[in-house]
Amino acid sequence: AIKYRLLLGRDQVIFFQDIAVEINRDSSYSFMDREEFMDALKLGNREKAVRVLNNNYNELKRRSSLNYDYIQQIYLGLLGDMLSYIHETDADPGMIFKGNPFREVLGLSTLEDINIWFAAACEKLTGLIQNLREQQNQNVIDRVMQYICDNYSKDISLNSAAEHVFLSPAYLSRLFKKETGKNLIDYINEVKIKKAKELLDNGEYKIYEVAQIVGFDNAHYFSTLFKKYTNKTATEYLKSKF
Repeated sequence: AIKYRLLLGRDQVIFFQDIAVEINRDSSYSFMDREEFMDALKLGNREKAVRVLNNNYNELKRRSSLNYDYIQQIYLGLLGDMLSYIHETDADPGMIFKGNPFREVLGLSTLEDINIWFAAACEKLTGLIQNLREQQNQNVIDRVMQYICDNYSKDISLNSAAEHVFLSPAYLSRLFKKETGKNLIDYINEVKIKKAKELLDNGEYKIYEVAQIVGFDNAHYFSTLFKKYTNKTATEYLKSKF
């Protein structure tokens, strides 16, 4: 009867006879939407993960016949899934849990306490995942920028940049815009025009030669872009320098 405090909560009068009758009614339960719960954690969606937790908490409260030890095993299994994912990300479990999380869960005395513990763990884990994702996103953007810098003389496109970092063009386009506030194609052209200005400043090349060096076979198109990004034609820019 003392063990069933886990399910029924504190400050309850629990009669063993009642438990003995209830225990034979429904002795099995699987954590609902377990895959959905893990997907929410991996996406850093704390609200959705906690919602799944609360749905299971309410269902377990309703099933008062479930065995105390069985309920603990359900949550220990869930904890195992969370730890496996933490290891997959190469994160330090100590950033989420203070000590041995299995021992902590086994030491909790009520189902409500377990639900609160897991909700707190979800908040920490989703926060960690969001930070890791931001770092990964910045790493991708840095690699794309370096690729553009190294290959400005070629015909760089959204597709070629996406292939370089193994992402779909659509996803990279959204990510680049989100992280830099700039359209990727605009950034490519800005790098090319910046390099073109440096070459024109040098005074050794004709305009059509500069256009070819920075990856434009069509000198007219180059001139159009040059004016778009500098408010001057290449000829006007040269006259202003010399």
